[in-house]
Amino acid sequence: APKSLPLRLDGVLRRYERCCARRRYVAGFYGFRAEPPFAPFFLSAEPVLLPEREADPQRQPRLSPLNAQVVFPGGAAFLPNQRWLVSYGVHDECCALQELDHIERP
Repeated sequence: APKSLPLRLDGVLRRYERCCARRRYVAGFYGFRAEPPFAPFFLSAEPVLLPEREADPQRQPRLSPLNAQVVFPGGAAFLPNQRWLVSYGVHDECCALQELDHIERP
């Protein structure tokens, strides 16, 4: 029998499955321990990057026609001001940078 997922992750997956006529990608934070086996210990309750906060898609032909609204992180750097600089793609059309707050978790 397949192993059940943690409740928080399972909630994210169910929300995704209910809206699958067209895909909508969001991004959140997760934290993991600094020592092996690098176990995850934190998953943000809400997304921190949302496609509807970005400019409307330009209606150009999509690489994947099922992708309606998309944000996908590509990298992040922790800055001296204790914030994250995140690079991400928007609607399979362009790239963006955004500074986000760092949230300490146990």
